[in-house]
Amino acid sequence: MAKPTWERVQMLIVEQLGVSAIEVTPHSHFVDDFGTDWIDLEELRMAFEEEYDVRISKEDFSRLPTVQDLLDYLIKRVK
Repeated sequence: MAKPTWERVQMLIVEQLGVSAIEVTPHSHFVDDFGTDWIDLEELRMAFEEEYDVRISKEDFSRLPTVQDLLDYLIKRVK
């Protein structure tokens, strides 16, 4: 299994949310900057679970408002 990298996390967000790569920065906020709703967030959470073979609880994911928060979480969880 691949380790989480900025490039892969960015591309998964681009693929799942249909935003451009230039919009995805470490400080991008999923709701405020991308306008995601709960369905988008759930699909995004599941995509990351599948990509990295890791369980991300809904509670944990709700505490990851930015792209950098998500990347940091994945780095800690994926071995």
